[in-house]
Amino acid sequence: MTLQKIQNIDIENKKVFLRCDFNVPFDKYGNIEDYTRVNAVLETIKFLLRNNCSIIIASHLGRPEWFEKKFSLYPIQKVLRALLRLPINLASWVCDEKTILQAKNLKNWEILLLENLRFDKREKQNDKTFAKCLANMAEIYINDAFWVSHRNHSSVDKISDFFLEWEKAAGFLLQKENSYFKDKINNPENPFVAIVGWAKVSSKLLTIKKLLEKVDKIIIGWAMSFTFLKAMWYNIWNSLVENELLEEAKNILKTAKNLNKKLILPIDFIISDIFWENWIIKTVDFDKIPDWFMGLDIWEKSIKLFEKEIYWAKMIFWNWPMWAYEFESFFEWSTSIANILANCKWETFVWWWDSIAVINKLWLSREINFISTGWWASLELLEGKKLPGIEKLKI
Repeated sequence: MTLQKIQNIDIENKKVFLRCDFNVPFDKYGNIEDYTRVNAVLETIKFLLRNNCSIIIASHLGRPEWFEKKFSLYPIQKVLRALLRLPINLASWVCDEKTILQAKNLKNWEILLLENLRFDKREKQNDKTFAKCLANMAEIYINDAFWVSHRNHSSVDKISDFFLEWEKAAGFLLQKENSYFKDKINNPENPFVAIVGWAKVSSKLLTIKKLLEKVDKIIIGWAMSFTFLKAMWYNIWNSLVENELLEEAKNILKTAKNLNKKLILPIDFIISDIFWENWIIKTVDFDKIPDWFMGLDIWEKSIKLFEKEIYWAKMIFWNWPMWAYEFESFFEWSTSIANILANCKWETFVWWWDSIAVINKLWLSREINFISTGWWASLELLEGKKLPGIEKLKI
């Protein structure tokens, strides 16, 4: 089965329902901090406009329980206006009589942005009635929201049931994301090195196990490294650790050895007796953390070790900064991986929001081969799971 593509269906002069992902981060003043996901879908929007379509754009933002002003898509409306240089109407609600009438009256080249899909609780319930309400607004359904394509939500899953196979397709962003995982991650060029970081091993267990089947080496960063170090009987004192997963960590270490794969852990840390910016005490080797102290970030020896392993690879997969990159005093070390990847001559793949934030903050996005807009969707594809938002578009 192949993915139905927007360029292969008849969309000219049609009314199109476009599912996007505008779940972007905001600063404390309500300004958008990162435009990656907005920019990523512009290719699809412009393609629809060139084909004289009228467009109903839908997205969620945050996790509202009901209508909350701070989760309105009004800031997205302003950004789209500026980027497309077209008037963008923001519907007063997600799907009611007034919104349906607005959609019905759309002319070619006109765009209606629906309010936050999650303002209606039926969206997350994958409700058939709500999905039908959304589907009735348009003749064509396009999914370009890779971020949520793993969700069984009305605008991703159930809505597809109301369109025939030649009336629904993947946008350009969704095609790129799906293709990259299919062609690159599942059939990588070796040596393949993965850089995996997260606070907890529990959220990445299956990912690490699946990666061991594909990669040659895994660099373990951030807090999860302490669970592995403790599993190897090193004293990590107050550093963040999941004691209930020590046996699982031992099993992963054993599996890696049996598969002749290598797990690479940090060999030195910045430490402190409290997790606070500018409260750094000193730096030590990984096996010399003093009583009652905790590791907060990697240090020079670890950077040099990781750099050596990265340059050895022909394909590098990175999903998380090493530690507390948001603290200015940690920024140089936490973002060193981004600079190493940017200077690497081989295939580089970055995903997860914080890694992308680091890349963008350093103005390095053009130096990375592929930056994914997905979080859990990428993770589930990596783990071999089927995503409903993709499966429903296969022919």
